Amino acid sequence: MIVSVAGEGDVSDTLRSTWSPGFALVEEVQQDIIEPIIIPQFHQHTPNFLFMDDNAPPYRARIVTARLQEVGVPHMVWPAMSPDLNPIEQVRNQLKQRLDDRTPSPRDLAELRVAHVEEWNALPQNSIMRLVRSMRRRCQAVIAANGGNARY
Repeated sequence: MIVSVAGEGDVSDTLRSTWSPGFALVEEVQQDIIEPIIIPQFHQHTPNFLFMDDNAPPYRARIVTARLQEVGVPHMVWPAMSPDLNPIEQVRNQLKQRLDDRTPSPRDLAELRVAHVEEWNALPQNSIMRLVRSMRRRCQAVIAANGGNARY
């Protein structure tokens, strides 16, 4: 699960270090991401802050959305299955490519988890920021395509 924070300045390295591959429970998202990372980042970068997530169920849970609304965190909403509006998908593709290029390949789940974290931490920050900054152009392209697939 990947969470992006767009604010003035660089995306926090804290987000990189807390990401881990696999599935997250609502309680883990609330305790490990929303409270210690997203809310403090929101306070630090207000008013230039927008919370973007990957539409995973834990981020849509009532307790999480209620907490974000209570604090006033602006949350980017987009339809499911909309890769044109979701730079996270491109980050995942970059991560997958990096994992596919590893030699030797991870031999078991433990090695795969280590490889995921290593490759995530090695993703170039400027590449991630370029994707975040492309959101205006992406939104304009989708609007011009009347909500359909867009070339951008």
